[in-house]
Amino acid sequence: MTMDELSRETFLPDSGRNHVVLFEPQIPANTGNIARTCAATNSPLHIIRPMGFPIDDKKMKRAGLDYWDKLDLHFYDSLEDFLSRCSGQLHLVTKFADKVYSDGLYNDDTSHYFLFGREDKGLPEEFMRQYPEQAIRIPMNDEHVRSLNVSNAVCMVVYEALRQQQFAGLELRHTYENDKLKWGAKLLILIDLNISGISFDGQLTFTGLSLDKVWADFFIA
Repeated sequence: MTMDELSRETFLPDSGRNHVVLFEPQIPANTGNIARTCAATNSPLHIIRPMGFPIDDKKMKRAGLDYWDKLDLHFYDSLEDFLSRCSGQLHLVTKFADKVYSDGLYNDDTSHYFLFGREDKGLPEEFMRQYPEQAIRIPMNDEHVRSLNVSNAVCMVVYEALRQQQFAGLELRHTYENDKLKWGAKLLILIDLNISGISFDGQLTFTGLSLDKVWADFFIA
């Protein structure tokens, strides 16, 4: 999928429990990072225009790496346009809320839409005053910072929802072809047992098990 194809008009899907909604994003790297998180968590991404950068911005594409074709992406011309199509439960993520985000209930049969404001101004004040009971806050030290980075905030909120949902649709374990952790654990067990016959001459060999040099370098380091 090209970046030009990503800019097409689309409609809200029927699938997806956790939806990320960005109101007029201004920083391309943030949007790219959020896109990567959405691809990793099966979370549709909704962007409300206008954006503060072109859709083909290099920084946004770089931050999203090669995951754009895995993303369920949707665009809207205004906040009103998005609201007219949103059929799930809307959550306004803002520092002005009294309710902590982790106190929300997300493990139900409802689709949840987490709305994040633009980096410099947040969400429109008049709009937020219409939905105070739907606002949620991430705790922080307000004397030290004005706000959290929006891409970090997205990750925290989405994974809290997923935690309550038992990480449905995600892999809790995965075996990789070159699994550093599992191979390392085996080696540590063998060394702890004081198995003899270990030699290293470009390969690490002991008791019939041979690991090539690239793995040996990893273990020895």
